Amino acid sequence: MTFKVRMFLICLSLTLLSCKNEYSSPELEKHFTESQIEDLNKIKTFFINDIMNVDMDNFHKNFINEVEKMEASGSPYFSKKKIDSVLSSISADTFNEIWEKRIDSTQLKNKIYDYLLPKYQGKYQIFLADISKKNKAVDHYYRRMINSGDFNRLSMLGYIKEYPKEFDLKNINIQILLAIQYISVLKETFN
Repeated sequence: MTFKVRMFLICLSLTLLSCKNEYSSPELEKHFTESQIEDLNKIKTFFINDIMNVDMDNFHKNFINEVEKMEASGSPYFSKKKIDSVLSSISADTFNEIWEKRIDSTQLKNKIYDYLLPKYQGKYQIFLADISKKNKAVDHYYRRMINSGDFNRLSMLGYIKEYPKEFDLKNINIQILLAIQYISVLKETFN
């Protein structure tokens, strides 16, 4: 094999390995299958690109500005159909490891409400428990989830601003946590 061919193969291998790390983490790989990680990346990409509408240039600042706008507006500026579309694009296996779907109705308004709860002892909760051991911001978030049995309805900006190093927005684990959090909460706002 010539030197140029070897160098090309080494560069290609390094590129492929570095790309994989961008879309996964040791914690994700420990708790989820490869196809489930692909689904989690669909959810994350949908959240970052379609809901938040941010790109990677100055990501941290742009992301915080968009979260502030979204939380201040009190109503989402995107459609329920888009959220339902991304949720139906992931496998039932992945969905059931993250969420438990609930449906309630009120007799007063004859209305049916559907919402998502965190799947008790699903892979997602176990994943959060694992990363919470090394991250006190995630630990605080995780404990609130376990104690309430629901996603934290409080502002995520508090976590991001209070724990900027631990709530590193470039970390895929944090991006997935935020995507699942906001999609879960926003889905409920459509009721």
